[in-house]
Order: sequence, then C-alpha cells, then structure tokens
Amino acid sequence: MARAVISAALSAVGVTPVCREQFAIVVSEACGNAVAHADGADAYTLTANIVDGRCDVKVVDQGAGFVHNGQTAAPRPTAVSGRGLYLITLLTDQAIVTSSPGHGTTVSFTKRLEFTANPAG
Repeated sequence: MARAVISAALSAVGVTPVCREQFAIVVSEACGNAVAHADGADAYTLTANIVDGRCDVKVVDQGAGFVHNGQTAAPRPTAVSGRGLYLITLLTDQAIVTSSPGHGTTVSFTKRLEFTANPAG
C-alpha cells in the first residue's frame, strides 16, 4: 500500500516512471525489512516528504534492532535475501541506517527526483 501511495504522489508531481519504479523498489525493501526483521515489533511507520526536487523517506520500527557497522555490501549473486539495504544504498542519493539492539531501527533515504514534461507520465 505504501508503495502505491508514494508512486501516485510522485506521478502527480510529474516524476518519471523510472524514478517512480526505483522508489517503489526501495520503499518495498525498507518496509519488507521492517516486517521481516523487527522482532518484537507489531508495526512500523513510514513518512515521505517531497521538497526541493527530492523525496525524503523514513521507515522506523521499534523492533529488537541490530548492530549496524555502516556497511552495505553487495549480496552474492545467488543470494535470495540480504539485498534490501544494498538496493536502498544503490538506488538513492543518500541512505542512513540507525539501529542498536533493543532500540529498533530507522532507515532514512533521499533521492533527487527526475521530472517529465508530462505530469501524468
């Protein structure tokens, strides 16, 4: 649902289909990580703001958290998991992960928007 809402908002302001699809991927990965890995949490929050030609997104959970060393290594080509933070880093201009055991996780990312001449685009 979050993916569709953000995509619709980006479409309404004239963001290109490619940029919207990249956002759909990173929002899905961030929310999917919150659902899959936030042990002990029964919900997460997602906020998105479009301002000054960029979109800022934050996904916050109150799960068990984890020790994050700031690295987002590429997954092995045959891996079926472990690609979420890597894709977020790859497809956005800035990504920050804040997490610590017992305090949940926050994944924030920013992407400059690419606009089309046709807002329905």
